[in-house]
Amino acid sequence: VDLEGDWRQSITRWEPAVYFKGHDYKVKGISLEEKEFCAAHGIEVCFTSENPQTTTSIIERLKCA
Repeated sequence: VDLEGDWRQSITRWEPAVYFKGHDYKVKGISLEEKEFCAAHGIEVCFTSENPQTTTSIIERLKCA
């Protein structure tokens, strides 16, 4: 969840020890900028387990309801 409108601002504000990305990013990867930023701030990058119910699909279903 990006409450700041920019992932860099959120990470800087919240100072997490771990930066989680969705399972789909495990395959397509995260941006070099994200990797470098996390490495520079000592933040571990982890990926969630595969989940067929994504936030995007839930929102799309609600829009059609």
